[in-house]
Amino acid sequence: RQDLGLANRVARMGQWEWHLDDDALWWSPELCEIYGVSGEAAPRTFSEALALVHPDDHDRVLDLGRQAGRGSGPVVAEFRIRRPDGGVCSIAAEGEVAAQESGDLVIRGVQCDITELTQARRRLQLAEAQHRFLFEHTPVSMWVFDRDTLQLLAINEQVVRRFGYEGDSEVDAATLAMQDFSRVEHPAAQEARQYVASDRNEAVWVHDRGDGTTLHSVMYSQEVD
Repeated sequence: RQDLGLANRVARMGQWEWHLDDDALWWSPELCEIYGVSGEAAPRTFSEALALVHPDDHDRVLDLGRQAGRGSGPVVAEFRIRRPDGGVCSIAAEGEVAAQESGDLVIRGVQCDITELTQARRRLQLAEAQHRFLFEHTPVSMWVFDRDTLQLLAINEQVVRRFGYEGDSEVDAATLAMQDFSRVEHPAAQEARQYVASDRNEAVWVHDRGDGTTLHSVMYSQEVD
């Protein structure tokens, strides 16, 4: 039992039980610690627990509680709580409905503090949004292509403009490949593969533009996973 408590504290996880017949709620010491309350101050009913939920998530958790109270299926939810010290934590909760010998229904489950995971997700989303903004708005032509098939996976607006495809609403990464930008005397398939496989970080390419003219450009590339 002590080993289980230690594992729960390390994992920032705690157990809970909700007896649907009389609304009695039980929290493990580890869950009380996550919520920042003592065992004596732990909520004894769903309504008391709901008071600890972040105001912006209150109605959603209330609806989930009503659904769970009907014993209709498993409980799976993510929401925020506001601790008595003012701190905000993100919680992932799961529970299963079970029938006791008396026939009364009880939901047993776990809750886990996923605050660090949620913050990491937000940082990743912000980084992806910033990268996408820079990719789309940089004055430099940028593309991403598959090394094996040479199919373009993404292009920015500068590629469309500089390579003579501006005004063609049907042109996007899905309709173009590296071969569309390389002159016959510089086969794109061979050149692109050799270039990416080499240690070079720049090369001069002669490209065909959508209007039939040619374009000389210095090309930089970096292989990504």
